[in-house]
Amino acid sequence: MGKCLFNLNLKSIFVYFFFLFPGLVFSSNQQIIDTLDKLHTTIKEISEKKIDKNNISDVDEIVSNTYDIEKMSKIILGKFWSESKAHDKAKFIEKFTLYISSNYINRFRDKKDFNYEYKDIDKIGENYRIAYTIFKFGEKEKLKINYMLIKNHNKWLIFDVLLNGSISEIATKKSEFNETLNNGGITSLINLINKKLGF
Repeated sequence: MGKCLFNLNLKSIFVYFFFLFPGLVFSSNQQIIDTLDKLHTTIKEISEKKIDKNNISDVDEIVSNTYDIEKMSKIILGKFWSESKAHDKAKFIEKFTLYISSNYINRFRDKKDFNYEYKDIDKIGENYRIAYTIFKFGEKEKLKINYMLIKNHNKWLIFDVLLNGSISEIATKKSEFNETLNNGGITSLINLINKKLGF
């Protein structure tokens, strides 16, 4: 009886808190959705041919504001991050941001009738979340996209994207860049990205 009463009291406290401070319960999720909406709006503009390689700077700005590029860079570069000079780190972040922007244009410029749906957001630690989304192209084609987000200076930012719910973009890029890093360090990787971008 005492245990049931204790559980009931906890439920009552939660309900009271929920109705008294609803903003605290949902504010972080809304911030995450706001972040993802910025990115998704840009993807939609790419699919509608409103953005292409000629105005890639528009995508670059959105990627800079929705991704934690520095955290991604640290994961991808590993020991090469700590061994690199500040100006090389800054150069890599600049080029890698452009690389992500270019990939968005290449992936979605030929997709038609793009839309998206939020399925859920899970908490994985105090400063980490995973957001589950579905990309839709027309009536039949769908793509499952899960975003890994980190809270950085009170902003929720993406640091990894899981394609089809499991294929990590960070892991893919780390594997893709590993040989270049081992052979020539961060400078060689910057040169490789420049080559991929056509610079």
